[in-house]
Amino acid sequence: MPNGRSNPVMTPRNVRVTAPAASDAVPSRIQDYARRLAIPLAVGATFALLAALPHRTQIPPRVSSDYCYQLLAANRLYEGLGLTSLQPIAPLQPWEWQYDWGFLTQWPAGYSLLVWGVRRVTGASALESLRWISVASCALALVGWFVWVKRMSPRGVAGTLLAAVAAGCSVTVSFLIDPTTDAVVVALLPYALLLTCTAVFDREDTSQDPRVDEDRGASRCDADSSQRFDSKATLYLVTAGLLAGGLFWIRYASVFIPLGIGVFLLIERIGRRLHARDVVTFAIAAAVPMVILLTVNRTFAQGSAQTQMNLGSGIGFHFEPAMLATAWSNFTALGFYDYHWLARWIFALWPVVAVSGIALWRWKQISKNSLEERLDDRTGAPGTVAYARGSDLDPRQGWRLSLCVVGALFVMLIGATTVFGDKFDYVALERYYRPVRPLYFVLFAMPVLWFSADGNWISRRIIRITACALLLIACSWLVRYEWPRPYQRWLAAERETTPSGYWARCFTPDAAKLYGWLKDEASPELIVVSNFHEFVALETGLSTLPIPKDRATLDDWVARIATARGITAPRVLFVLDPDIKWREYWIPATKDVITNFENHKAAGTTAFAGAVLFEYNDEKLAEQARSTSDSPNGAS
Repeated sequence: MPNGRSNPVMTPRNVRVTAPAASDAVPSRIQDYARRLAIPLAVGATFALLAALPHRTQIPPRVSSDYCYQLLAANRLYEGLGLTSLQPIAPLQPWEWQYDWGFLTQWPAGYSLLVWGVRRVTGASALESLRWISVASCALALVGWFVWVKRMSPRGVAGTLLAAVAAGCSVTVSFLIDPTTDAVVVALLPYALLLTCTAVFDREDTSQDPRVDEDRGASRCDADSSQRFDSKATLYLVTAGLLAGGLFWIRYASVFIPLGIGVFLLIERIGRRLHARDVVTFAIAAAVPMVILLTVNRTFAQGSAQTQMNLGSGIGFHFEPAMLATAWSNFTALGFYDYHWLARWIFALWPVVAVSGIALWRWKQISKNSLEERLDDRTGAPGTVAYARGSDLDPRQGWRLSLCVVGALFVMLIGATTVFGDKFDYVALERYYRPVRPLYFVLFAMPVLWFSADGNWISRRIIRITACALLLIACSWLVRYEWPRPYQRWLAAERETTPSGYWARCFTPDAAKLYGWLKDEASPELIVVSNFHEFVALETGLSTLPIPKDRATLDDWVARIATARGITAPRVLFVLDPDIKWREYWIPATKDVITNFENHKAAGTTAFAGAVLFEYNDEKLAEQARSTSDSPNGAS
């Protein structure tokens, strides 16, 4: 290659590959190192920026019911009591007392272990650990999604704005404040996608004819360089598999991620762009952490795998076509100007308009080639993109991978609702769509930018200017409304806090006093029953029961608890919030509970403004507990 110029060659796949000049090897290596450092530096800078937000730590986080169980397990593990928590209760599901404390399975152990790990390393409190995890997750998500979309977008302002909007839609202010596993999944998903596409991308770069090495001036004896490059791509696949499968430790619902990536790799295999061993490599790497978690649950916990994964106790088949419309509506609900009814329809119908417009505009080419091939025509062959801009990824693969991941999510949610719908309507829950929300832009906005380059100068400019204007409006919405307004509203809100520093959502006012009094009353004989039992347990460490359906059920629970604890005089204390708030559809009203159980009320119970307390001291119940504990065949 005279004068250090690149030498274009043709591979057996009829793909034009522009090989780099030998004199460019050192600069390319420096650029490669710079690209590797760019993401960590960007994450560090974003983390510092988010951590420095004024008054961030003054907002008490809102802990939902699910995270009470997980944080309780993290706290008990930190205190040396094992990864144990309460036996959870689900809406409209039968509940029977089995243990005071049991191994955490209904939610995967990953988040609890993460909180415990941060506490062990830093010595911080549970609240401080949660805040650092939230800040780190948001920083990883913003950078990861920006990089993922930008590397597949065309050069220019429109591509940068598209990546910025997609990244901005990946997180919410609540991710920064409240504990949630959603933030961790959203943060790590783009890196699993980047690793997968990079592995397939690099694998294609080495699938060229050995003559390329000869044209580069290399001898046939140096052919092992391709094998080393192949090993690097395999390492990317293994890392992507471990990361995708490892997210199963954070949320069981994240199983759609390895499923979607696996389908994508199978498609690449069918297209002869991958070896079968590559698909197997990813499958094994993704399965290892999932199998380990299921084995741990099976070893240390009770019940079937279905109940351990919080999928209820029944199985059926109930499919409705409306599930598809619900899933599509939740996926396309991006939140922009959502208070206008027309906004939801625009985002839901835009994909149809975009696909139809591209099909009409490029009808002749679309009739001959698929959408993926058209993207390939617009961007060049994978090798050309790699050598021209090593930081880019092949838009064909990114588009197919995004489609596979979104499709896998739809299949998982509709399938779970069809089979386990008696437990919960998974399709209707908006939070399940949060991890794939940025992929909306990859699937339905990025192709328009690529195809716009196929028109004449005027049409190309009109489309790019229009796209930039719309994306600027979206950026303005994120910066002026979506992020700052909830943050400012929460700062101005007067929220009572618990002793742990969380937002006291129940037993207000005097929630802190109530929890303190319960801690002082703690003893093996004390059995607490509450309509917000998991919140009481998180703050006091007491094993707390939900509201039983009747007195006979309560008597049975108490007798078994007395036997298990080895006590003869159990003291049953009802701690009730007069307002059951968001639980009114599955928790009996406080006045009904009082009517059913207050005939055993004891005098002298301390009064709190935000709670109703009464004791359930039945002499027959105490006698039953004593006789059961004395019996050699008593329940365990």
